[in-house]
Amino acid sequence: MEFVPGRLLRGFRATPTCWRPRTALPSARPIAFAWHAHCSTNASKHVHDNDIIRLRKEGKTRYEIAETLRIKSSYVDDRLYKHLVPQGLLTSGARRVWSDEEDKELLRCMNAGLSASEIYARFPERSCRSVHHRRRYLSGTVDRSSQHSRKAWSAAEQDKLVYLHDHERLPWDKIAERMGRSVASVSLRYFKSVPESDRVRLPRVDQVTEERLDEVVRLRGLGHSFLFIAKVLGMNPSSIWQAYWTNTKSPGFKSARRAYTPAEDEAIVKHRETGMRWREMTAYFPGRSEMSLRQRFITLNRSPASAQQSSGPPEGEGVSR
Repeated sequence: MEFVPGRLLRGFRATPTCWRPRTALPSARPIAFAWHAHCSTNASKHVHDNDIIRLRKEGKTRYEIAETLRIKSSYVDDRLYKHLVPQGLLTSGARRVWSDEEDKELLRCMNAGLSASEIYARFPERSCRSVHHRRRYLSGTVDRSSQHSRKAWSAAEQDKLVYLHDHERLPWDKIAERMGRSVASVSLRYFKSVPESDRVRLPRVDQVTEERLDEVVRLRGLGHSFLFIAKVLGMNPSSIWQAYWTNTKSPGFKSARRAYTPAEDEAIVKHRETGMRWREMTAYFPGRSEMSLRQRFITLNRSPASAQQSSGPPEGEGVSR
């Protein structure tokens, strides 16, 4: 046996004295063990198939099935569309026409006041999405109470709707409660009947917040956060944020762009040279956002050559070749 120090050859193992051939080589897997492993894998697949069929009939999606069984969604897709559906254990996702018996059963469930989950359980061969769309399609033929029955809008109701929304600025649920209609009915009626240019899109904030909006603007200009302002004034942070950004930054939700005056340009440069932050500068320029002031400052500091190049060549001058 040749001794090679500092080198390990394949098939040899190191000992304290010398190198000698390895006698215990890894043996191949027994055939019986491999067969049992194959059978156990198939058994687990059958268990998963039964669970997939059960959950699928309950209306679960393949992602929900994968999360419930703690397996990959790709494995669920493979078992569904390559094994279970071809074998006829589950129906495919192809659209099937709803029969009259199914429509009658669905209407019976809807009139009985069953929940959505109970209705889905009555139709195991249909997906939840299919049953949901069919419910919406048949909703016009369901018996409704007089409270939710559709009735035509009169001119007086239309005027009352506009008054409650534009002048009293009530939320949709309060308007629906006063008019005896649903929230969807009053909101759709307003947006369909009132032109976009005449709509009032001010935030639904209380009167106390609007009265103290000037104080909020002053504190915001000093660099304080909305949470700090709400804690100091004892007000709702969300109401302060909505009123501030809607009324101060962009009144009417869609503020028209105003050209900067020479006095504003001079004030922007002066405040910026003193090291004032953009947020603090917004207190001196009502209706101007931080981004607007920053872009204006960049435009003012742009060199005349670059400004002329960006605006294009003057009229009457051609490009020399």
